[in-house]
Amino acid sequence: MMKIGVDLSNWNNMSDIKKAKVNGLDFAIIKAGSGVIPVDGKFNVIYEQCKKYNMPVGTYWYLYSKTVTGALNEAGNLLKNIKGKQFEYPIWLDFEDPSQANLSKRRKTEIALAFMNKIEKNGYYIGLYTMGSWFNNAFDYSYSYQGRTLKEFDKWVAHWTHSISKKSSCVDNQTGIWQYTNKGNFAGIGKAGNGLDMNVAFKDYPKIIKEKGLNGFSKNSLNKKEVPNIYNMTGVFKIVKPLKWTEELKKSWNIVMEYFNESEKSQYIVVASGQYDFKGTNPIIIVDENLNGHTKRNEITKYLVRNEKEASILKSGQKNWNKLIKK
Repeated sequence: MMKIGVDLSNWNNMSDIKKAKVNGLDFAIIKAGSGVIPVDGKFNVIYEQCKKYNMPVGTYWYLYSKTVTGALNEAGNLLKNIKGKQFEYPIWLDFEDPSQANLSKRRKTEIALAFMNKIEKNGYYIGLYTMGSWFNNAFDYSYSYQGRTLKEFDKWVAHWTHSISKKSSCVDNQTGIWQYTNKGNFAGIGKAGNGLDMNVAFKDYPKIIKEKGLNGFSKNSLNKKEVPNIYNMTGVFKIVKPLKWTEELKKSWNIVMEYFNESEKSQYIVVASGQYDFKGTNPIIIVDENLNGHTKRNEITKYLVRNEKEASILKSGQKNWNKLIKK
């Protein structure tokens, strides 16, 4: 399934990421900096807003260097910018400056590979962005540098047909993202001048990146079990997510957890139960009153929490839990 995204920089007017998220935007790729301006003026602001509203993000670096040495220096600056951050979408080398146009194919290829190899070796998923004409004519895909070729890296292709339905001749099976217009519009996203760069992603990058443990994520973090050994826990109660998710269970979990702030969530252990519906006739959430000393599941007393009223009783303290239905 294709995902719709935007790329943003200091050139864009300020965006309302929350509004864009509600309106269906799937991802944003933020300019980290360039060989002239090491940190883009809006990089950190947009990144924090995206994280606040759970908008998947990637980032890119606009390259100015004309030598391998210069490219490696720029790559080092990019690494400083992204250290400690997490990106669900790739890191991209933006290689398109007119001052680099007369470099030979081999020189451009060496520069791109040197930059991307350095980023990749530091634990990041890296790809190459440029215009369709450069992808077709500016690089030597058969040339190997440092044991790698450009065929091994994803492409983010800028070729503006201005409509997803009007296909691009520059998009191939190596293309991970296609920038299909610079004249887009999306509710909540600030334009750059009179337009907005719009993109479509063909790969499930969040899944790929998280499973590989790249871009600041631990390996297999997408499928990491979030359920601790509840029978050995002591002290304050903690949230425990269910062993097996279903779409209905996710919805129920979210419904009940809306009534708890982060501090309150740390005080209880909440375990989801299956085989239920939304009419309140079957259990949605069960709560354990005390884990200390329990070694068997059947020794734990559980209470049903299925709606706002019962969630309020839970929050009011254990002394009132007798008002809840025991399971």
